[in-house]
Amino acid sequence: AFADEKVVTDEGVATFSFFKPASVRAEVGTTGYGGAISYNVNPYVGVTLGYNGGDISWSDDVKVNGSEYDIDMDNNTAYLNAEIRPWANWFYMAAGTAYLDNKYDLDRRVEASRNFSVNNTDFQSGVNGTVINGKLKYKNNIAPY
Repeated sequence: AFADEKVVTDEGVATFSFFKPASVRAEVGTTGYGGAISYNVNPYVGVTLGYNGGDISWSDDVKVNGSEYDIDMDNNTAYLNAEIRPWANWFYMAAGTAYLDNKYDLDRRVEASRNFSVNNTDFQSGVNGTVINGKLKYKNNIAPY
């Protein structure tokens, strides 16, 4: 349909609007919280530009087999996706690219005199326990999304 054509819908006759296929959404997930703007080019293809970020931290909230974990995530992810709807309905597959500037810190504290393993190697913590630190950074990277 063109901008000046009438479109027949289930609700009746309407004039096509350039903005009808656009949408805005809020997102919350493993990459943080944010939102996206989508535009459906046609019933089968949409384009989405989005951002997820924020600082997420858990301290002493995760306890597994005598270990306590502290997790600190500093997320900053912007993405551009093509969303393919093979049956022109709610089901879609997305493929695109993302700009990543994320930093993750993980601390594991093992209780005193307790056995634990790292990479399938067994250890025993000392009388004061053991602390293992891990860091992961994606600094200014472009990645598939």
